[in-house]
Amino acid sequence: LPEKVHEMDSHSLCLVLSSLGRLGLVQKDVQDLAMGELLPQLITMDGHSVAMCINAISRLPAVRPDFLESALHAVRSKARMLDGPSICIVANSLARMEIRDVDLFHSLYDVLPRTMGRLSAKQLAMLAHAWAKAHIHNEDLYSILAPLIVRNVEQFGPREVAMATYGFAHFRLGIPEVFNALRARAAVLLDDHQFSLQDLLMFSNALAKVHLRDGAVADALEKEVLGTPAQQHLSSRTKSLYGLAV
Repeated sequence: LPEKVHEMDSHSLCLVLSSLGRLGLVQKDVQDLAMGELLPQLITMDGHSVAMCINAISRLPAVRPDFLESALHAVRSKARMLDGPSICIVANSLARMEIRDVDLFHSLYDVLPRTMGRLSAKQLAMLAHAWAKAHIHNEDLYSILAPLIVRNVEQFGPREVAMATYGFAHFRLGIPEVFNALRARAAVLLDDHQFSLQDLLMFSNALAKVHLRDGAVADALEKEVLGTPAQQHLSSRTKSLYGLAV
């Protein structure tokens, strides 16, 4: 693979970096070569390509500091060129890398209103999750997201339900119609046994953060989590709310 890196275009290089990260492979020589090839191309990439690049490096265990800074500079300079899906990708990638750049997130938000109506259910959930995971408080964003999530909630799967609930609960936003819609959708999905353990834990802990006890969640926790190693991943608030051992 190292000898092929010089022949790859930017799209292929991003795919290589993303694949290494997703597979958990540590091949520093390949990573450094790919970043070296991508570095001079960052300034000329379009918005979508920059989003792909940020997403790729967010999955790596370590990133060259000079490359990360150049990639972030590219995002800042091209923020207004990003479409809705690209903004979702960039925001979640920044959150995954624990980059709490308030100004950068504000730049992304400034572009969002013109694209919000065209976002998929998954992308709406990604936005709610990203701003919360990065701890970037923006009530305007969540006030725009709220009716869109309620309107599209039937398209949500378990992961989208968990991510959106996490986002709204993180900032303890008092928007009952959102939580009611997400809980109703979760009840259907839980009854159909579609929730993974990871999504169940995220959803349970998020609801507990805003002091919401849910009957469907209580049943699922009893069946799937109680008495298993997964119980340690429940927050103390969740355990208290459902009467589990703290």
